[in-house]
Amino acid sequence: MACDSQITCTSPLYRGPHSDPYWLQFKQPHKIMRKIERQMNTAIATLEDGQQWKNANTMVATHNGVCHVFLHGNKIAEVGEGFIVLMDGGWQSTTTKSRLNAILAENGLPGECVFQKNFEWNVRLTDGTTIPFFSGMRLN
Repeated sequence: MACDSQITCTSPLYRGPHSDPYWLQFKQPHKIMRKIERQMNTAIATLEDGQQWKNANTMVATHNGVCHVFLHGNKIAEVGEGFIVLMDGGWQSTTTKSRLNAILAENGLPGECVFQKNFEWNVRLTDGTTIPFFSGMRLN
C-alpha cells in the first residue's frame, strides 16, 4: 500500500507522509537502519574465520580474516582490516545500496556513502568529494 500526502491512508501503521523509512533514510542518511542490516553488521564484527551468518537474502561469510557480504547470492562487499571493497553484484538496486550504506556506516569513515543522482551511482567520501561508483572499488 502506497501512502502519500495526497491521500488518506487507513493503514494502522501509517503515521503521516514522512513516516516511511525509505523517505527518512533519504532525508536522514545513516539514521535509519533495517534490522537485517544491524544483524549483518554484528556478523561482520563478530564472526570468526570460517564462520557464516545468513538471514533471508543476506549472507556474511569470513575467509582469511575478510568478511564477504552477499545479497541474493551476489557478492556486494568485502570488509577487512582497514579496507572495504564495494560491489553491486550486478544489480544497482535500492536494497544493494542500502546494504552498502549500512556497511559504510559501521565500518567506513564518517560521511562515506553510496547515493544515486541522475540514475548513476556515486560515492561520497569523508572529505565531501564525490566520485562515480564502480563495482570493485576499494576504500581504505
